[in-house]
Amino acid sequence: MTDYLTIYPLQEEMNEILMQVYADNGDTGKLSRHYAAFKLAYRQELGVELPQKLHEKVVNWIEKN
Repeated sequence: MTDYLTIYPLQEEMNEILMQVYADNGDTGKLSRHYAAFKLAYRQELGVELPQKLHEKVVNWIEKN
């Protein structure tokens, strides 16, 4: 998965899957760091914010752990 993201770092679905794995493993540190880096890269490269739905999922995952 991380090899794929090396080639396509802004691919939303794969980033979401990776963050879900971190959440399922209870690793909120990795989840938070990955989300922050993804959010920044997305904004810098595309000039827009991440979809609100993804933001809400990440907040929910962090709150659960």
